[in-house]
Amino acid sequence: MSYECEFMPRIKRSRKWKDYARVCYRFARYLDSTEEKKLRVSGYDTVHCVRISRDVPYIHRFCNVYASSLYAKFSQLQTWYHDHETPVFLMTLTTSNKGKTIKEAFDELRDGWHGLTHCIRNLRVKYGIDVEYIYVYEPHKSGYPHMHVVLFGDLTDLDFERIKLLWSKKYKVGSYEHGVNISAPRKQQEIEYVRAYILKYVQKTMDFENMSPSQFVFLAVMWSFYDKSQWSYKIPYWTASGKFSPKSTGGGVFRLWGASRSLTAVMQKRDTEFDGTGYGVNYARFGEEIPDIVQDISEKQLKKYLSLEAGANVAGFET
Repeated sequence: MSYECEFMPRIKRSRKWKDYARVCYRFARYLDSTEEKKLRVSGYDTVHCVRISRDVPYIHRFCNVYASSLYAKFSQLQTWYHDHETPVFLMTLTTSNKGKTIKEAFDELRDGWHGLTHCIRNLRVKYGIDVEYIYVYEPHKSGYPHMHVVLFGDLTDLDFERIKLLWSKKYKVGSYEHGVNISAPRKQQEIEYVRAYILKYVQKTMDFENMSPSQFVFLAVMWSFYDKSQWSYKIPYWTASGKFSPKSTGGGVFRLWGASRSLTAVMQKRDTEFDGTGYGVNYARFGEEIPDIVQDISEKQLKKYLSLEAGANVAGFET
């Protein structure tokens, strides 16, 4: 379908979205231009001694292929969870949107979340409480963003009280009563429910066939943060204690979802191991004798391989 024809007439007719028409137009043109785009990858097959090329689809975070791949990513959490059985908590973070644009709400929500992640790291450093998390952004019906966070860790009511105070008093992102909502899953300690909880919001946000104009505006504003001129950089400043420290100017790219470093590593695609020793130049195919230097190198590598300690991981040796 044409995203420009599908969404732009409704957005232009609405006085509510007139200030976002330009960024929505750019976003729709981006989606239309990349829908059928393919990337050509060229190389050389050293086994059959021929040049090869393949056309692969251009995948970005707003296409259906990417949304479908998330299920496989989150499925890997099940193995991790069975090895690290821990309490699970669901947290919703919202901002005060009065007098703010959607882009300003994104900035404020991200800055507040960055502050809370520092608090989570302090729990690990000071008290030895290992806390991991996954988060996802979702739009309200108004198009303004809020966050859903899954926390894995042995947190107490005192920790949740501190999070609420930081969110409302220190970072001043939302109110104490409504800015932070924390609960336990209805099916406590079941990763299947947590996985469905995250996927539900991601897939609902990415459902272009049933998408409302407010959801399209939400994605368009999120996409607009890819403008590198608006990305963050750090400037030096002196703290009250006389120490030198970098300070972020804000800005930066937005992701629809994210996770702590440990869970990000868990959900990464696993590389397939293969023996690369059979992918050298096949001199015999050309009726030539194998050069002496190649034989010498192979013998040296073989001796080195045999002398390695047991358990060393060797992917192959050069020929």
